[in-house]
Amino acid sequence: MFTLTAEGESPEHNESWQIVAESPMVLGRSADNDCTVPWDHLVSRKHAELKLSGRSLSLRCLPGTRNPIWHCGRSHQETTVVAGESFQIGRTRFTLSTSARPLAALQLVDAGQAQDGHKTSTLMSPSDIRMAVVSQNATALWMAADEKELAQQAMLVLQQVLTGADLLVTLNCEDVQSANRPSIIHWQKTESGVQASIGRDLIARAINNNETAIQVESDAFGEPVKTGWWSFCVPVRSEASIPWCIYVGGTFGGGAEYPAFLKPQQLKSDAGVTELVAHLMGAVRSVRSLENRFEGMRRFFSPRLLDAIATDGPDGADLAPRETDIVAIYCDLRGFSRMVANSTDDLHGLLRRISAALGIMTQSIIEQQGVIADFQGDSALGFWGWPIALMNGPIAACRAALQIRQFFELAADDGDAELEGFQVGIGIAAGRAIAGRIGTRDQAKIGIFGPVVNIASRLEGITKKVGVSILMDESTASAARRSLPKNEGRCRPIGVLQPAGFDQPIAVSELLPPEPQSNISDTDIENFRNAVQAFRKGQWKRCRKLLNALPAEDKARDFLLVEIASHNYEPPAGWSGTITMDSK
Repeated sequence: MFTLTAEGESPEHNESWQIVAESPMVLGRSADNDCTVPWDHLVSRKHAELKLSGRSLSLRCLPGTRNPIWHCGRSHQETTVVAGESFQIGRTRFTLSTSARPLAALQLVDAGQAQDGHKTSTLMSPSDIRMAVVSQNATALWMAADEKELAQQAMLVLQQVLTGADLLVTLNCEDVQSANRPSIIHWQKTESGVQASIGRDLIARAINNNETAIQVESDAFGEPVKTGWWSFCVPVRSEASIPWCIYVGGTFGGGAEYPAFLKPQQLKSDAGVTELVAHLMGAVRSVRSLENRFEGMRRFFSPRLLDAIATDGPDGADLAPRETDIVAIYCDLRGFSRMVANSTDDLHGLLRRISAALGIMTQSIIEQQGVIADFQGDSALGFWGWPIALMNGPIAACRAALQIRQFFELAADDGDAELEGFQVGIGIAAGRAIAGRIGTRDQAKIGIFGPVVNIASRLEGITKKVGVSILMDESTASAARRSLPKNEGRCRPIGVLQPAGFDQPIAVSELLPPEPQSNISDTDIENFRNAVQAFRKGQWKRCRKLLNALPAEDKARDFLLVEIASHNYEPPAGWSGTITMDSK
């Protein structure tokens, strides 16, 4: 028997469930789930499906979940655990075991009373008490809505433990070396009424050395004085781009909480408590910085690529532009211009529909581990081969293209109002390109640069003339013929085309769905292939005979028949087998 145990941050947040073999279970925050964790708001209402197979438990994030499953130090959308292993979602840790695990019980007793009823005495040093106060208030820092509130909550915590301080300030230390005054993030006012000042030199010393700097007023010979001013500065270490520090100050002697003739070492305990608060602030800022970084990248990268970037860091899958092998996919909505003209009274509605259509494109590309490079009105550009080296990019691009086509066809059949009237054209090309963060220092985006982008875009444009949905260059088609299973997709040659403005012709093929999902049979594809060969050899009579045997709804057939008719049914003198496209 297998048991899954959940442990939240608080002792009372414990639960366990028996896992039934071969019976899928749902884990989430909602009460109607098989495994319910209502205490963790980072767990979705229906977060993951669990399925026990043999001695392993398969986990899969359900659609719409925002937080991944953390297992073995990495984030996953799907993973497998065995008995004795743990995984985490949000702030809850789950452990799979082969026997039921007793839940921890929390009992509240009166202060100073043990479980057997006897009185006890607790000895805690002042430093321990202050550390405990900081720990108890750590949640307030993590729950801060923004950086301003984070600084405010941190200073409130310090106000509880540094009762003799007259000055508690969080500072922006970005310009500490300049003539400008340090920017105050939050100043916690105290009731002392003491006129306080901030020492720029102390801040610079703390930031430059990346360690706490302490300063106590002394005489001209460096000897302690009876009354004076003390201060220390603690850097807040984090991954955030703008450095922070905590500046604390107060008076000593003359009735102040700190004794006369104060020495710097007497402030080390206060500095230690402040360092703990600074450490918590730094952790929160680092997490927020990474979240913001990856949140902005989620619309460009699949979870697997994000995971690779996070794992490999700047020496691995970084964002620097580099030349590499790329497969580009260019997707464009048909009917866009007509809809804009007819929707002048409801542009917001049209924008919503365009966003839904572009969402289908980007979702399909990202699901196949692709990267979104750009949006241009009614079109989307994606690619494979960066930041992870190209493995099966042509096949991934074909699968994404077929999925996009299928989505639009299903929407048309189902009468989906948002996608009604939209069709899609797709071009796929492979080649060398520069990919990465492209642009100026102030304005940059993830993109690709090279002829392959132009070829993919031009192939998409040619889909309208040929009357098909997906066209690809020979490199992609060769990979598809070699590695794409026929139950996923098929390809057929269209011919050798010379696009307007291109110096070299391109061998172009169509990507088709599997036979059960298409009105073009495998026999039709073979007949069309023979027709194209006859067309290129100038055997146009035989070509017409083969084409006329194809289904009337095959628009690619009509494309070749029109081309033959335009030359009065005879190959022109010096026929090379290449179709010249007069316009883009």
